[in-house]
Amino acid sequence: MFDPPRSGGRRAFTCASWADFLVDSSHDHTSTEGGLGLRFRGPVAGPEQALVETFLNTATIRLLPGRSLTVFAEPAMDTGFPDVVAVVWRRELARGWISERERLRAMDLRLLHLLATQGAMELSFLHKVFQRGLNAMLTRLEEAGVVTVGKEKCRARSTSSIFAVERIIAIEAKVSATQRALEQACANTWFSSESHALFPRSRTGERLMSVASSLGIGLLGFENDRVAKVCEASVRAVPLSYGSWLFNEWTWRVARNTGGI
Repeated sequence: MFDPPRSGGRRAFTCASWADFLVDSSHDHTSTEGGLGLRFRGPVAGPEQALVETFLNTATIRLLPGRSLTVFAEPAMDTGFPDVVAVVWRRELARGWISERERLRAMDLRLLHLLATQGAMELSFLHKVFQRGLNAMLTRLEEAGVVTVGKEKCRARSTSSIFAVERIIAIEAKVSATQRALEQACANTWFSSESHALFPRSRTGERLMSVASSLGIGLLGFENDRVAKVCEASVRAVPLSYGSWLFNEWTWRVARNTGGI
């Protein structure tokens, strides 16, 4: 269902169950994720929660060699609590990162994303934007090994060496409120490589599919313990924002503190 894009030649895959790699409110990460504020909304009993749980127990993904899966249930984001976010990441790359990365804060990631997308930037300009907090931010980023700082400019190291995430798949589940599901799924596009709305059965209304397609939102129907793709989601390259970096750092920290790397 959530297989990686096809490429030439035959490649070995590992089939992973989403439920086996779940991180949710039952896991205590308040001390290890510190300044990045990994928080969750606890489950609320009802038909939507039942839909999410059944989906998680059924969903699988094929992973390329060297890739790992981490699945977050209702993590707190600036735009709310997405029901499910699955992250596919490169294990060997993340394994080489140094412990100083654990000191990074959310505002540091905003600056890091800016540098990663804009290239080298003048320190004088950045001081006007971030003001007195800039020096501490750059110190943490430099000690974490993700930026280089010169006398007049600073730049991020290559994204391929500091960003291990390949896919961020966001899922919003609704039993009946189709408009609300599309709104929430659209809100998740600021950080995800693909965003889907999940319903308890396949919905193929022409207007619904047209709106979802125009927004780049995928539609999933879940019935009889099977997931059907009704409408394909647009796929975007990450990182898209500092929100993508949050999942990059959360995934690494969770794996580091649970023996996953």
